[in-house]
Amino acid sequence: MEEDNWATPLSQCPRDLLSDDRRVEYLNYGVPLYKAALKGDWEAANQIHFTHQHCFATKITRQGDTALHIAAIAKRTDFVVKLVALMVQDRCTHLLFLRNNNGNTALCLAAASGTVEIAKVMVEADESLLEIPGNTSGLTPLHMAALLGHREMVKYLLRLTQDRLSYEECCAIFITTINSDLYDIALVMLSGNEQLVMARDEATQDDDGHINIGETPLHVLAKKSVKSSATSLSNCCTIYRLNCISGAALQMQREMLWFKEVEDLVMPQFAEVQNSAGKTPLTLFTEQHKDLRAAGEEWMRKTASSCSVVATLIASAVFGFLLKVPRNNAESLVNPLSYSGWYLVFAISDSLSLITSTASTLMFLSILISTYAEKDFLDSLPRKLIIGLVLLFLSIVFITFTTTFHIIFNQGWPWFGIIVLVFITIILFTTQELSLMWEVFSSTFGSSSIFKSPTPTLF
Repeated sequence: MEEDNWATPLSQCPRDLLSDDRRVEYLNYGVPLYKAALKGDWEAANQIHFTHQHCFATKITRQGDTALHIAAIAKRTDFVVKLVALMVQDRCTHLLFLRNNNGNTALCLAAASGTVEIAKVMVEADESLLEIPGNTSGLTPLHMAALLGHREMVKYLLRLTQDRLSYEECCAIFITTINSDLYDIALVMLSGNEQLVMARDEATQDDDGHINIGETPLHVLAKKSVKSSATSLSNCCTIYRLNCISGAALQMQREMLWFKEVEDLVMPQFAEVQNSAGKTPLTLFTEQHKDLRAAGEEWMRKTASSCSVVATLIASAVFGFLLKVPRNNAESLVNPLSYSGWYLVFAISDSLSLITSTASTLMFLSILISTYAEKDFLDSLPRKLIIGLVLLFLSIVFITFTTTFHIIFNQGWPWFGIIVLVFITIILFTTQELSLMWEVFSSTFGSSSIFKSPTPTLF
């Protein structure tokens, strides 16, 4: 579709008001049109169009933007809807293909702004807009949206263009989605074409602005670090989020899970391929995640230390109870503990509390003396933490029963109020503990399921 082959009442050809000999004309309607498009004031723009029917084909900024460009980047959806409808009515959809001085169409700017509704209006008017590259680098609207991390825009444009993309374009967009933290979209692309794991982008740019030549998805993923600011990941499906996991150790675990999964997908020799800087994916991963690993180590140590203190106190308390248990019937003729059945229950619960609290202490101690290597965060440390928390919870249950049993049979029912307060305190503590235990459990055993295919593959 050529722009110069169209001639309609709306516009004869693209016009430029920025030349010196048209300054008065620019001030008369160029500036008001710019303000109207920027504010989304369609009534004002329509009045200008009534007296200057070619105004919507006019470049009204030094960057060569038309009113449609300005409204698209300003996210003025209603303005764009009415303007595109007018273009369709007057058979002037060729105006959608006008580019500014940077080579961008209005759809490119809509993709850059992330406003899906605006993009839909333009694409419905002429779907061939999707194939028109923009920017001086020749990036398509889909590539621009992926580069800027607009998740919903990428989903929409990818759905329309995925059957038209060449393998090279797929590779570039796939690596860009990883760079932009759009991991869910990367997985969708990967599920449709598993050969993408072996893709090599000819030129990628990292967060520091450095150009990395010939990097594979594994290289890109290895150097990705968890961002502390609120990014587009906040809108991502929960199972694909990295930053929603509480605790640096669990974030490190999820990062390792992603890295290992991609490493398992690629051919073994690719895992050792070096990039232009002479670094393997594992080397990049270690360098880019050293701060997160240190934070994870600190988080794990603090958690293990706090829980081990509680476990030690429980072990000391139940050991004291065992020393006070009556040894013969002569000592406790009036004590219900002398009854063989009750005494057995008391002794068993007390012993179980001692065993579980001691085992919990040892488990937390093993966490404290761990080497805290990257691989430890994947399975070893979370499993130890889960086991330690479960044992600690069981010891709390047993000591609660033992304490209640001891108070009732030695002090009588008037102490029932104290028992209630003790129970409330213990419930509050266990609620917090169970919350932590569930997070660790779901992160350890639930995260791996996101990569399991419902049907077996040959790859």
